[in-house]
Amino acid sequence: MRYPKIAATFALLAVATVACANAPGGSGDGGIDHPRGADQVVLRLSNEGGFVPIDYHLTQFPAFTLYGDGRIVLPGAQIELYPGPALPAVSQRTVTEEGIQTILQAALDAGLGSGDLDLSDFGNTIIADASTTVFTLAARGQTSRVSVYALFELPDQPSGMSDEEFEARQSLSDLAERLTALEQWLPEGSIAPEETFEPAGYRLFVGPYRPDEQLPQEPVA
Repeated sequence: MRYPKIAATFALLAVATVACANAPGGSGDGGIDHPRGADQVVLRLSNEGGFVPIDYHLTQFPAFTLYGDGRIVLPGAQIELYPGPALPAVSQRTVTEEGIQTILQAALDAGLGSGDLDLSDFGNTIIADASTTVFTLAARGQTSRVSVYALFELPDQPSGMSDEEFEARQSLSDLAERLTALEQWLPEGSIAPEETFEPAGYRLFVGPYRPDEQLPQEPVA
């Protein structure tokens, strides 16, 4: 099946926007400037879209979020049961300023935060219904958002995709993998062990009951 050429235009999108941080982010030691608030995102990795029902997205949260105070919030160990628990497992870790600086440098080296990054030659991914990986970085007084369609589904460079675009995708894919293995490359002693995340509140979505004929259940008042 041939897809309209315009569809490829949205396959990979890098948008850099400049925004002032909500609080001063000067490192004071010559490091990379970043927000310092406990509710301010410094780096976030999330997956959006894809061929999934809408309620799937309502219950998902980012795969990695680094806040200005050094907290890292990420998915915890998930139980493989159906139906799953009402509340997903969420973990948090704390990283020192040295660790934050190391993560920020890795993000910049991967191409995030570059307002002059040109990825307009999207080429043809030859993949349908994949999710879009979104990187959000707040550093050096600006917030950058880079979205990459089907980031992990292209091990090889397809025809029609430029070398520059493919190399950029590879750099971002490597960064995403590194964010799941922080102990392997962060300075020793810069990251605390994983612990349970305690949320300040919950958002509740309520919808009509949809029975599954394969799993008969008696109604409960």
